[in-house]
Amino acid sequence: MRALHERPDGFSMSASKTFSVPLERLFAAFVDPDERERWLDGVELCNRTNQPAKSARCDVLPGETRLVDAAAVAHWKTLWKEQLARLAIYLAEVTG
Repeated sequence: MRALHERPDGFSMSASKTFSVPLERLFAAFVDPDERERWLDGVELCNRTNQPAKSARCDVLPGETRLVDAAAVAHWKTLWKEQLARLAIYLAEVTG
């Protein structure tokens, strides 16, 4: 049996948050590098593909794509929850 979050090729995780802002505003805050640097701290992203107001896919730099163990999952899950909380604060400030 696999451990929690374990897949055949390594570990994976996700984090999510609901934002009460227009989708276009959220999309801009996430994909525009100038805006993103105002709230994103400790993580560097590179836009891979974007469909405006629909989806955004980014790579985490420097390019580590696999989580090697449950400890890495816990680290990244905590980090992304913090980042999404920072994004919520940023959006509240810019949307009034």
